[in-house]
Amino acid sequence: MTTEKTMMEARRALVAQLVPLKEPEDLADGLIGALLEAGGDLRIPDRAAALARGVVEFQVHGIAGSGPDIAQAAADWLARAQRSLAGGVGG
Repeated sequence: MTTEKTMMEARRALVAQLVPLKEPEDLADGLIGALLEAGGDLRIPDRAAALARGVVEFQVHGIAGSGPDIAQAAADWLARAQRSLAGGVGG
């Protein structure tokens, strides 16, 4: 099995797991869990840094999603992953 095929299957499985989640916090938690399970790195700034404006970015299974907070970055990742699986442009 090629690496690309394996990544697409992992992406498809994660999207299927995340789509039913209705609350933004649940979606973010699900994506963070997948990131950590894949051996990824999660860095959350301290409270003072978190209050500053910034961008959060997730990169999981070849897709990048970003937003002004964790919930919006997770929603962006899911939308990009769904487009990539439907044959559109991904992350």
